[in-house]
Amino acid sequence: MARPSLEIGTYGDISCKQQANGSWRAHARYRGSDGVTRPLHRFGPTERKAISSLKKALGEALSSSGVSRSAEARVRFAAVAQMWIDRIKRDNVGTTYDRYRGRLDKHILPAMGNLYIQECTPARIKRVLEALRHRGMATATIQGIRTVISGVLQEAVDLEVVHQNSVRHMARLASSRRNRKKASFDSAQLTDFLARVDGDTRARRADMPDFLRVLFGTGARFGEVLAIRWGDLNLGDVPVRLVLADGSQETVPAHSAWINGNLVHVTGQGVVRHEGKTATSVGVLALPDVLWEMLVERRPAVARPETPVFPSATGGWRGPSNVQRTVRLLRDRIGYRDFTLRVGRRTVATALDAAGHTAREVAGQLRHSRPSTTQDVYMSRVTASPALALSLDKLLAPAAPKAMPSARQI
Repeated sequence: MARPSLEIGTYGDISCKQQANGSWRAHARYRGSDGVTRPLHRFGPTERKAISSLKKALGEALSSSGVSRSAEARVRFAAVAQMWIDRIKRDNVGTTYDRYRGRLDKHILPAMGNLYIQECTPARIKRVLEALRHRGMATATIQGIRTVISGVLQEAVDLEVVHQNSVRHMARLASSRRNRKKASFDSAQLTDFLARVDGDTRARRADMPDFLRVLFGTGARFGEVLAIRWGDLNLGDVPVRLVLADGSQETVPAHSAWINGNLVHVTGQGVVRHEGKTATSVGVLALPDVLWEMLVERRPAVARPETPVFPSATGGWRGPSNVQRTVRLLRDRIGYRDFTLRVGRRTVATALDAAGHTAREVAGQLRHSRPSTTQDVYMSRVTASPALALSLDKLLAPAAPKAMPSARQI
């Protein structure tokens, strides 16, 4: 019967034999990265020293042939995960680290931390992800967790602990909500929604009516709305030129907003304002008349340029997680349990499309990188469109706020 082939990067049993002169000869076969099995032997004055000498020679032979000795090591997933997350912390912004750290601690390490890297097979990873799905976790969240697992395993590949990333051999996740219609409001639904918000005492105390109108009137992301400062608005009747932190200048037309940042929570720092991640996430948006009038009314007599339009109770940045919690409680009270802050952005896209605006115009309003990156970066980014604002004004006009006391701060 033929002798079974060794795996690449391994060696077989070591045999020892004492020589006529009293020394010991240790012998073994090893298989290099080229797949060729070769013999190797070393001598020593004692059996133990001969074996030690041979093991050292075998390690050197495997390393020189391109096979890592660490591929034989038994390294736990948690150890590699720590090395990977430390590198993420060094190389990325705090929000990326916080997001990945949270996925590791809450979902991945409890299920996989004690596994050896070599035990993280596609089948085992699939079982972990399926367990999360059975607990009701959204497909997008599971995909994010899978991304972190893949990052850790790629770190192991780079460290030559294993030869391949198991996640790359797995099928794509199937979305259970692929055919689910994305929620958006028509004008009548928006009117009803905002009327209920206006009539909710706790919502007015939390400054929700004005905040939500800016959301629906611009299509901006909610973190971008929270990051708007009075200095980012041109509520006058002539264009103004802003001098940016890097020394460059930006012209903001009359009745327009300069969207150029978002608020995020970073561990150890609290709520911080980040600049837009991409060129297309920064841009000038024309304000519908309804929004312009509302912002003129709420502007303080002395509005410092760096002061948030929607500040916290202490006058600083308002925490995004606090706003999300406020909205979750609000939607239950007013009978809109499926509402999320993304509905505003979808409503804007739907309304502008229905009004006959081109796909490029709508993408420019939302500051998307499609349908054309070049068009978005060089045309839509700094062009405020009065026509788009007029369409949004028609959307918001029926829901214009009635005169009532409204808190300006939380």
